[in-house]
Amino acid sequence: MTYTQKVQLINNVNSNNQNFRQQIEAAVAKQAIYMLDGGGSPTAAMKTHALMALSNPAAEVNRFAWYCAFDGNVESVVNGGSTLTDAQIQTVIDAKASIAWAI
Repeated sequence: MTYTQKVQLINNVNSNNQNFRQQIEAAVAKQAIYMLDGGGSPTAAMKTHALMALSNPAAEVNRFAWYCAFDGNVESVVNGGSTLTDAQIQTVIDAKASIAWAI
């Protein structure tokens, strides 16, 4: 994807992925709740960030949308003209949450 195509994806303008932001929001919430319940042995910092993510979902959607847009598997699906599944998005969110929320 070009940078412009990534922006279109993030802004729900990609014709095959018009619910991208909503999928991200659901995936972030799922991961945050998982961490807050102690799943994956989160640190105190990770739990704090997970709680903040639930308090301000719009900011986290923006953050994780960019992570997804630059993920190789997401790019491959979008470049192929397909629709991303919730599971594909959740995989990226799960992988990036410990990085994004560890600080």
